[in-house]
Amino acid sequence: PMRNGYLAKKTISGNKANYYWIVAGLYSAASFFQPIFLVNVAQALYMANEFTKERNAWNEGLVWFDAEADTQWKTAIGARSFTSTSSQMFRCECHDPNDPMNGYLTDDYIDCLDENCAPISAGFITTYHISNKPNDGVVLNESAMNLPGHTHEPVKVMGELKSDGSWSGSSHMQIRNDKGLRDNMTNLLEGDYGKFFEMDNK
Repeated sequence: PMRNGYLAKKTISGNKANYYWIVAGLYSAASFFQPIFLVNVAQALYMANEFTKERNAWNEGLVWFDAEADTQWKTAIGARSFTSTSSQMFRCECHDPNDPMNGYLTDDYIDCLDENCAPISAGFITTYHISNKPNDGVVLNESAMNLPGHTHEPVKVMGELKSDGSWSGSSHMQIRNDKGLRDNMTNLLEGDYGKFFEMDNK
């Protein structure tokens, strides 16, 4: 099921769980007068717990659709990439603890150099950058421009960088006959990359 299917299943399971919690409460109250109802309390509590587990499981899938599915799919088709940069940081250590520079963090140790302070290495700070490329849900726009007069060098899908600096693999116009696409789509639909994925309606 797609996202709305998960929402429906979560709602149904949640309603059933609530029903059995109420039933368990009613039987519990009745058991004060008729102890035989304790059996019904146990049964109702068991069903309430089972449907609560089921509701929570459907909710996990719903959260995945809302928070992760889109970004994971974009990463899979090459539309989303991550890069990181690390920079060394220095902490100013001064003789006078009340010096306004004491404890100051900087990426340039010269900021700490004077007769009262000295730079002490404070480690590295890593910054992560995320970039998204325009796409049609399967192919990048820049790859789709592999036509006469194209304005971008076609991106090759499922290829490797060759020694001459070019890429192997297939462009947008070639991908329909690419065996790698066939194999990877088969693996995707068979669940080898996870059980679920979702694309926006176009």
